[in-house]
Amino acid sequence: MIVNSETLSDAKPPVTVKGTRDGLLFLLDEQADMDHLCEYLHSLLFGETASIFDGPVIEVVVDYGKRTLTPKEVWRILGLFQARDNFLIKAWGGGQKRGNRCFNVGHQRGPNIFTMVSCAPVTAYV
Repeated sequence: MIVNSETLSDAKPPVTVKGTRDGLLFLLDEQADMDHLCEYLHSLLFGETASIFDGPVIEVVVDYGKRTLTPKEVWRILGLFQARDNFLIKAWGGGQKRGNRCFNVGHQRGPNIFTMVSCAPVTAYV
């Protein structure tokens, strides 16, 4: 399953969703403008197409490619995923490093509760 909420055109959508055996893989276009990417992701998760994501808890992998994210951008994107009650973020990283877990997930506290542990792909600007 691949979901893109924009009409088909020559422009590549900033977010592609693929269904996997284990859940959903969100591929974020590393070249897309951050504001456009977040607006598109919000529309995808909460707009007219959002009902496709309704249902039981589903594991989600977010791949942001080779993009370097500021802490503010990380939490902006994560906040969108966290707002979906049935999304459990399994992995977060660049280059489809699905085995690279950057979160300790607190299953006993609810599907969206997690704490961030070391995650090398995210570069912080202080």
